[in-house]
Amino acid sequence: MDAKTTTVARPFLNGAIAPFSLRGRSILVAMDASAGAAAGARAALALAREFGALVHVVSAIDTRAFPFPPALDVALAVTYPDEDRTSHQRQINHMYELLSSATDEIVDWPVHVAVGTPTSAILEEAVNLEAALVILGLPKHGHIDRMLDNETTIDVMRHATCPVLAVVPGAIFPPVHALVATDFGAVSLGAIDALAAIAPASTITLAYVSPPAALVGDECERMIHDLGVRAAFANVTRDFDHRKVTFDHVMLEHIAPKTTAETLLSFAEETKCDLIAVGSTRRRMLQRWLMGSVSTELVRDGARSVLVMPPVSPQSGRPDELL
Repeated sequence: MDAKTTTVARPFLNGAIAPFSLRGRSILVAMDASAGAAAGARAALALAREFGALVHVVSAIDTRAFPFPPALDVALAVTYPDEDRTSHQRQINHMYELLSSATDEIVDWPVHVAVGTPTSAILEEAVNLEAALVILGLPKHGHIDRMLDNETTIDVMRHATCPVLAVVPGAIFPPVHALVATDFGAVSLGAIDALAAIAPASTITLAYVSPPAALVGDECERMIHDLGVRAAFANVTRDFDHRKVTFDHVMLEHIAPKTTAETLLSFAEETKCDLIAVGSTRRRMLQRWLMGSVSTELVRDGARSVLVMPPVSPQSGRPDELL
């Protein structure tokens, strides 16, 4: 009897993930006067040149900043959102000034000025455009930001239906060396694919953070676990041969009391990684309180750019809808 070869189906190969592409698709840049947003605009320009992506810009007139009752033009915009927005021409002109200063070019990207909170403005415009990628600046967050619920970057990442790239001030794009946190599931494979698609010239390190030794078991179980992880690395590398990207990989030991995010950040600092990519698990609020969130910790660190891939629906191969 002939021997049969058993093939283990992997999420990327069996169609659970639609290959990521920016070719001819829309990128949404959230623009303000921050240095991070300027770096984001430069990243968008690089992607537009490389892939022919269509860049759109959104800026928000944040109603939280207005005293109550709001100024007349804001009240009218809220009451009649479909009316002509010529009253925002000053803000639009200001955005073009910021874009020209950031990119050293005169760009003609469409600029949309929305009235409301920045998070809702970004998410709504991303849905309207069917954006393939959202880019925004990444400031360093502190306790005051969290108390005031002013973490726009994190809020957008928690609810966006497409990958979100948060760019730190002064970042060079594409990154020279990027790190992808992977558990070999569909979402982390999607993060690898998205990063490889938008930064094909980068060296990409795939990082698996091992669970604490106490959770794996004795020495034999640890050996079996490590062999399985090495086989998974080989599978992933083979899956993404078509991307023509330089991959390497590393197994990082999770040593308490460090969190997974702190383990990744320590390695990124040691190896001078410019960007960290990760898949979002979209935990509920109680789960975030009890277990934390890797993507949230990476963003709050604010030391390097972060790319977050939203959860993927197994039925459609597309990101899940808003939660």
